[in-house]
Amino acid sequence: MDTKLDTKSATILDYHPSTLTEVKGKFYVSVTVPKRLEHLFKQKQIRKSTGTSDRKLAERKQHAIAQEIYQRFDVEARKEASRKLAEEQRANKKKEERYYDILQTLVDTAVEALSGDAGEARPHNVRHEFRFDTPWRSQLLCIVDAVVEEAAWGKTPMLSNFDPKYEHLRTAADEFLQPDFQRFVNQFREPEDPSTAIIADYTGLNDTQQTTAQESRIGSLLASYMSAKKWGSRKIKSKTTAERQIKAFIKSSGNPCVTEVKKSMAYDLARELEADGKSNSLIRSTISAVSAMLTWCELEGTIDANPLVNLNLSDIGTKTTHYRPFEPAQLHALFAIKMPEQERLILEILITTGMRLDEAALLTWDQVKEQDGIRYFDLSDAIVKNKASARLVALPDCLSLPQRGTGRLFDYTLDADGKASNRASRVLGEIIKKVPNRHEKQVLHSLRGTLKDLLRDAGVSKETNDFITGHSGSDVASTYGSGPSLKVRYEALNKVMHPWLASKSGN
Repeated sequence: MDTKLDTKSATILDYHPSTLTEVKGKFYVSVTVPKRLEHLFKQKQIRKSTGTSDRKLAERKQHAIAQEIYQRFDVEARKEASRKLAEEQRANKKKEERYYDILQTLVDTAVEALSGDAGEARPHNVRHEFRFDTPWRSQLLCIVDAVVEEAAWGKTPMLSNFDPKYEHLRTAADEFLQPDFQRFVNQFREPEDPSTAIIADYTGLNDTQQTTAQESRIGSLLASYMSAKKWGSRKIKSKTTAERQIKAFIKSSGNPCVTEVKKSMAYDLARELEADGKSNSLIRSTISAVSAMLTWCELEGTIDANPLVNLNLSDIGTKTTHYRPFEPAQLHALFAIKMPEQERLILEILITTGMRLDEAALLTWDQVKEQDGIRYFDLSDAIVKNKASARLVALPDCLSLPQRGTGRLFDYTLDADGKASNRASRVLGEIIKKVPNRHEKQVLHSLRGTLKDLLRDAGVSKETNDFITGHSGSDVASTYGSGPSLKVRYEALNKVMHPWLASKSGN
């Protein structure tokens, strides 16, 4: 038996060098299985024939064959890592579900105890409230904390005299207080509010001056501003979003008095957001929310002038992403995908009308109307992005709606701002990922741009195109004869053919 060692091939992790061995006139490449992988193979050594009895030819093949064996080791190692990861994920999911069950028990008990004889209490789905950050989540956490404290230490203002029927809560409370459970719960807790956490240095100020200084801090004025501002039904910038953006400024700047706010503080926040990968539009929106509050302070006489005017934010943050439209073949493939009827309907609405996702996801049957034989969605009083979006959306003949019902057309979960786009985007995004030959810039929003291109190619004017998709001036003017009428938009949309809508493969 003749052998030759190849040390050049063994450069990957802890893999052994290969050997070239002659067996019965043929040369074989052999590699010993690493100890950490021995349990994945039946043999302790993997051997593969060179297919020749010529030593020189076998030596030329040795390196390549050794690499094939090493790649086999890699494949098995990755498979095992994937199995372990899947097992870990299943274990974590099982543990998470148990934690949710315990939280549900604690919440149900508290609601029952607090409601007393007041009648049926509002049921709470803890999984929904916690996962989707509903307005109830922070309140439910406070209730859970209180119940756990009472169950663990016998303090009973909420559970009366600790009725024996609550005895089972002691075990739940004990588990709730364990470090791992606390790490799970802490991810849902609100971060400490800087407006209450910061302790100012008021050395040299009398009591009146200290009170005045504290009251003039942005954090102290925030509640008054939020209640005083007229947000409007369309919520061009929603109240919740504005409050969150102002709190981000408070955290970044250290909650200064409004008289001490400087442009540099806004630039500091903008750069922090840029470092987090935020877009220029989001950065401008955030600073704008703070500036709006300072304008209110100016009108109230709290400050002489808003210091955050004339900021130059144009070069801060990532630029607006330009999405790539879908090709006809991709649209055929998209609508041939097997999917639930709800998802199919909303995708058909998006491609045939150019609506934004949230506009479509929030539709109610009350908004489905007809005028002079033309079906349309009435967004004139809806929660939309801007004034131009408050429009009448004509429906082309190729779009089929289900039998008329009541309430919302789609059941996507609403978030704290009353919007459904977050949940809808996650569900529909998974379908979009299945489109073949998809570019990274071809996303759900690309359907909107795709329709704009189809309208342009069909000879529709830019003015009508923009009015259809809500990119023009306020649509209210159309009521008085200005801008394309509903009929013009309807006829424009019908110029676009949608042969992919016939590509249905079932539910």
